Amino acid sequence: MSEQSARGIDLEGLETAGAISPFDRAFGRLLRQLDDTAPEVTELAACVASNWVGRGHVCTPLAQLVGRPLFSQLETGPLGLELKDWRQRLFRSNVVGPPGVRRPLILDDRGRLYLYRYWDYEQRLARALLARAGSAVSTLDLTAARHLIERLFGPADPLHPDLQRRTAGVALLRRLCVVSGGPGTGKTTTVLRVLALLQGLAGGTLRVGLAAPTGKAAARLESSVETGWGGLPASVREAFSPPGEAVTLHRLLGLRPDGDARYGPARALPLDLLIVDEASMVDLGLMVRVVEALAPEARLILLGDKDQLASVEAGAVLGDICSGNDGFSATMASDLSSLTGEPVETDPGARGIADSVTLLERSHRFGSTSGIGRLAAAVNRGDLSATRAALTESEGAHWLCTDALSGTTAMDQLVTQARTGYASFARAVKQNAPPAAVIEAFEGYRVLCPHRVGRTGAERVNQAVERALGLAARSGGAWYPGRPVLISRNDHGMGLFNGDLGIALVAPDTGRLRVYFRTGADEPRSVAPARLPEHETAFAMTIHKSQGSEFDRVLVVLPESHGTLLGRELLYTALTRARVEVTLSASTVALQQAVGHSVSRVSGLMDALATN
Repeated sequence: MSEQSARGIDLEGLETAGAISPFDRAFGRLLRQLDDTAPEVTELAACVASNWVGRGHVCTPLAQLVGRPLFSQLETGPLGLELKDWRQRLFRSNVVGPPGVRRPLILDDRGRLYLYRYWDYEQRLARALLARAGSAVSTLDLTAARHLIERLFGPADPLHPDLQRRTAGVALLRRLCVVSGGPGTGKTTTVLRVLALLQGLAGGTLRVGLAAPTGKAAARLESSVETGWGGLPASVREAFSPPGEAVTLHRLLGLRPDGDARYGPARALPLDLLIVDEASMVDLGLMVRVVEALAPEARLILLGDKDQLASVEAGAVLGDICSGNDGFSATMASDLSSLTGEPVETDPGARGIADSVTLLERSHRFGSTSGIGRLAAAVNRGDLSATRAALTESEGAHWLCTDALSGTTAMDQLVTQARTGYASFARAVKQNAPPAAVIEAFEGYRVLCPHRVGRTGAERVNQAVERALGLAARSGGAWYPGRPVLISRNDHGMGLFNGDLGIALVAPDTGRLRVYFRTGADEPRSVAPARLPEHETAFAMTIHKSQGSEFDRVLVVLPESHGTLLGRELLYTALTRARVEVTLSASTVALQQAVGHSVSRVSGLMDALATN
């Protein structure tokens, strides 16, 4: 592509069409103003780099864009520049530099174009994780550790190695332990036993932090820990106290609206162990802050499901950490085998962070005959035939096929399903049941949508379900008894956080409408509607916002036009929010598109973590 061809790409037209944002365009113009001698292609590169970050990628793979349209949804024509031409032209500008040089744009030797901030994030995170992963715990009392493992996990079984037992060994031997597994694979149970092990070896003096990306995920982690603690041996429960409150990562770090934080590299968190749940939701920038805020001698345990949706912001940190790690180094395998008493497979190619990663595969919630388990596994593999079989032949998984339905009829069918799903909740509201009982009834069911707007978006589905349940005020007012709301902005002063769910009910003492929120084992607290931070109705919610939550039954709605964001990761995440039963409303084409499409994030973190 000649310089004239680069100039021929209409950036203003791309902005008008929505392919790039006003911010992308402004960023491109700014870099040209900073260096008015830069080639025309520099402005284009800046717009594209900003656009890819906005779409969740850490960098732009220029090498992969050669010969392809820049924006698949528009006829922009193929990008004809070879990588060597990109490098030659961009490096003529003072706003583009190679790794290690502080410039607004960084172009590495693999053709990855970064905004400097994200290149810096990636490098810092890789260094911090590798340092922690490579820091073996030399003070570990192996004899005492073996004895405690035996107490908590039972006798070793060389013929059938226990992956949870192995995970505990990794957490003892390394200061970084990354645990990935689907629903019901025992991540929380394993970590509780690890916590008991570490408390025992430390004489009960361990300073422990529990955290998650959202308020909802933190509350669920805290509840799971409290429940799981009761399942530990009595001698362990009597000897140690369970960890305290789980908090959001923002609250843990003391992050303020201006971007400053109470804890960071200059002031470490006062913790010996930090456990972070739902790590797949943590974006690159936030993960850097978390890891850098820990003292070098502290342990970090990351829990999550690498196959779930990545974070809303840029990066897929958990997926990058877990990718390509299929076994342990010979040294680590030997140490693990000695500690756990069970054989451990080795991987001759294990490098970098591999010795800190464990994958839990056996689901204790979904057995081999579980419809949800079969369905989720098939979607995860991208196996359309097995997906359809699971939807039509399995108990607990159902398919509302919309092939022969008009848009209006499909919505009517969806609303009928939702009305049935929320029937017990609606009865509880109309019978003035106690707030705790109403909340419990509501949490048993949810409608999940990939998008917020559109014909089958969460906003429109919410309106239809409100009408169908007959709870909404006839006057058309926003508030009515039974309105569920999801908080969408943190308010530390009110003690309400993104992801918290409340139900509007009439207070028995005043007769006024209050919004009730669950607060652990205590009675729900109530807040006046006018004092709530930003919120939205929550009969239906986006799949992104459902992460960190679980419901007995779930209705998943796929739109007819799926766009570029709907893929198997999104569908897998939605399906696995259900504990007992899942229903999928989708056409054959929408199902095929979702299962057959994988939405991957571009970054260089996996390469950076593979170094020794």
